[in-house]
Amino acid sequence: MSPLRSKSTVHPNAYVFCRSTCGVGAGGLTIHLQRGQVWDASDAVVLAHESLFQDTPLEVCRTAPPTTIGELRGTDL
Repeated sequence: MSPLRSKSTVHPNAYVFCRSTCGVGAGGLTIHLQRGQVWDASDAVVLAHESLFQDTPLEVCRTAPPTTIGELRGTDL
C-alpha cells in the first residue's frame, strides 16, 4: 500500500488556503496557522481541521483595481 494518502474528499484541489491565524493541536504539538497560508489538501492538519481551510485564495494580488464586486470580494476567481 502506498504511504501517500488519497486526496481529501472535502477539498477537490491539491492545495488549500488557511482562513485565519490560529494555533491547532496535532500530535502533542501546536501548529501555528497563518491566514492565507497554502497547505497540501491531504496534510493531517488540514484533514483534522478542514473548516479552517478553503479551496480559493483569500486575497488575490493585482496591478489594476477590481472591476466587479466579485473581484473585490475574491469570488470571481
